[in-house]
Amino acid sequence: MIHQVQVPVGAVMSYLGPIGGGDGNSTDIEAYGWMVCDGRSLGVSMYPELFTCLGYLYGGSGDTFNLPDLRGMFLRGIGTDAASTENRVNTAGAPYIGVGSKQDFAEQSPMIYTAQPVGPSDKEASLEQVQTSLLETRPVNVFVYYIIKFTYGMGVFST
Repeated sequence: MIHQVQVPVGAVMSYLGPIGGGDGNSTDIEAYGWMVCDGRSLGVSMYPELFTCLGYLYGGSGDTFNLPDLRGMFLRGIGTDAASTENRVNTAGAPYIGVGSKQDFAEQSPMIYTAQPVGPSDKEASLEQVQTSLLETRPVNVFVYYIIKFTYGMGVFST
């Protein structure tokens, strides 16, 4: 029995392989109906399925719209609690808490240090060591490409 797996246009996923084409070591992901989320401008008439999904949410106007630019970004599930709605804006910088909204960097204050056991007895403890960077605050991370499905016409897989 053959089952077709269909991924909806606008789906975003992480991709760990090399991207490109023609060198034998990379994948031409556009041949499978995917593009890198790099903020580029696209023609509405060339990518009608993706435009129907995104509209001008990530910029553009008239005959062009933009892909989301997810380079260097951490994705976060949408929520409605106070922390997840704090200072969220759209691509024009106006307050917006829907899908596609963005929050800038923030560090919770005050910083709290916790005692961690360092020996066989719980009585022995020291302050947790905090690694710092002059450039950013970040969790442990791995670099990936975020890619977006742009059409239903390609990349249908049979199992």
